[in-house]
Amino acid sequence: LGIFDEVRVLPVYRHMFADKRKSTQGSFQDRIEMCRLSFKDLPNVTVSDQEEKCFHWVTKRRNLTEPLQTAKLRVGTANLLEMLIENEPNTDFTMAMGSDTFKDLVDQKWKRADDIINLLCGRIVVFARKFNEPKSNMSCQDIKNLSGLCDDKQEDDDIYILNTYIEKVNQKFRDDVKNSYISLHKKDKNPGTNNGSNERKKTAQIIAEDSPSPVHLLKIESLTSVSSSLIRSTTNENVEILNNMLQPDVLDYIIKKKLYGFSLDC
Repeated sequence: LGIFDEVRVLPVYRHMFADKRKSTQGSFQDRIEMCRLSFKDLPNVTVSDQEEKCFHWVTKRRNLTEPLQTAKLRVGTANLLEMLIENEPNTDFTMAMGSDTFKDLVDQKWKRADDIINLLCGRIVVFARKFNEPKSNMSCQDIKNLSGLCDDKQEDDDIYILNTYIEKVNQKFRDDVKNSYISLHKKDKNPGTNNGSNERKKTAQIIAEDSPSPVHLLKIESLTSVSSSLIRSTTNENVEILNNMLQPDVLDYIIKKKLYGFSLDC
């Protein structure tokens, strides 16, 4: 965390897809509170309700006043970044995301994917986690031993593929730097000579190659796979599964509030 002034954790306010907004997701306030419990001991980490504020920011901008209008409103990450940049023009925002999410972004599976990358100026930290992921039919012992079951070759292949995605974005920004330099120096002396044009291109290429890459891969060996669907489907009958996935305060909160699978025990 030392290279950042602050880390903000932003729970989703209203999911882009209606089927994800149902009770299985949990209320926004419950998710805010669980995030606060999870990150309470980390310095310079803030749990933020900016997603909720962004929804109202977009609603106001579009002059949406009727419940039917707001019910159909889809507010995405690009809207959030536009609001943050407008409110904090002197802040350089970097987005942290998992490897699968990042690949979906590059593959244009996100709404306004290119806008998101451009608004961030490509500043993205990608977290790589262990290849194996817990399944709902696994025993508690299998889940505890999951990190030891990891297929090293498969993990290497995944990292290789992930790096091709990262290089694709980084190359785009190197090209942008190169093209910006060439455009800026079009009117330099000897503009009509091939020699002048070639020199500009060579210089632009050197500058672009020396430019820092905006997307960074962060491999954390202790970051193992956690299945959110497994957490939501767990009941009192197999609650011990969650001991290695959630902090005790968060698990206690879920049980006390009868969230997710624990609501079935009522």
